[in-house]
Amino acid sequence: MDNEERFRPSKFNMSQLILIRINNMQTRAAEYYMAGDLDKWFFTWKSIKFQIIGRLEPEERIILKQLETRIHKKIRKPKRVIPLIEEYLEKIQDYIEEKDIGLIGKSDETVWT
Repeated sequence: MDNEERFRPSKFNMSQLILIRINNMQTRAAEYYMAGDLDKWFFTWKSIKFQIIGRLEPEERIILKQLETRIHKKIRKPKRVIPLIEEYLEKIQDYIEEKDIGLIGKSDETVWT
């Protein structure tokens, strides 16, 4: 192995780190949801939103905020809040996929040597 091979730069993807963090929070949120702890579920998903907020357009932020307000008002009424929870999850998951969060992009890579 020559020096050139030993010191070849590698790419570190900051988006990947964010995706790992989001995945961990989604797992935690699912556990809260299954246990019926909707307050913890709600605040965990708001934390997930804050991980991706920099990539959201102003209209997308407004849509999520409106859904959060509606969920917060009905969180003590599980039968009424479940459809809102499902809508919120679909929106956030769509945004994560649309914005390619977790995929390497030119602005996301750092070269370590």
